[in-house]
Amino acid sequence: MDVKYRMIRQINQQIAAWTDSIYYQNPELAEQETEKREAHELVVKDAEALLKQKQQRTKNAQNLLKKLKKD
Repeated sequence: MDVKYRMIRQINQQIAAWTDSIYYQNPELAEQETEKREAHELVVKDAEALLKQKQQRTKNAQNLLKKLKKD
């Protein structure tokens, strides 16, 4: 058994029980669902990073515009 899972089981027994019940009902579906959720999380993180980048570029452009208007 994976050490990470054992650690979670010690901290939150309800989550571990839920995980066990889902996994033992249908291990293949559990793996598919996990992969789907992990892929979704990556997409969300990429979108957040892109948003942060665009916000920084917008801020930089606004600062440049203010500077140009002052000159």
